[in-house]
Amino acid sequence: MNVKILYIGTVFCTITLLLTGCFGAASHNLTLSPGYVPPPQSRVEVAPVTNDTGEQFNFDVCSELQTALNEELTRQHLDIASMPDAQKLVLQARILDYEKGNAFKRWLWPGYGGTRLIVQASLNTPDNKEVGTIRVVRSVEMGGVYSVGEWKEIFATVASDIVNDLKQKVANSPPAEKVATH
Repeated sequence: MNVKILYIGTVFCTITLLLTGCFGAASHNLTLSPGYVPPPQSRVEVAPVTNDTGEQFNFDVCSELQTALNEELTRQHLDIASMPDAQKLVLQARILDYEKGNAFKRWLWPGYGGTRLIVQASLNTPDNKEVGTIRVVRSVEMGGVYSVGEWKEIFATVASDIVNDLKQKVANSPPAEKVATH
């Protein structure tokens, strides 16, 4: 009886995983230039996103990422419009690789039909001096019914990765040290 329950439980968990799972790779890290400390209360503006994949898609990948970045910056109050007098930093994102993928293929064979997005972004001062970089790699390699639409959702996920890293290192930067004069 216990073996039957274990077998049924295993089958149920496997089916649930295959129908609902969305597993893949994720990596991201914002690196600021040595010695650079962002001014307190800095805010970010997104420059036009570029498609460096060398491929054309049936939708505007640049617009998709640009919109996702702007929405996430606004949601987290890091957009320049939320504090117009703040020190502005400019985020320049480049799409290095994008694979739309296919949820049905992922369900049939994990890894087959994966969705992938790789973005390289630089953080610049208004005079175009690079003060930081971030590379984000995201993929969805497994999934089923609930991974339908990941071809689009992955842009919002990458934008969230970028903005969360910005919030940690830019918005929470320590105030500049005051120099005592006598």
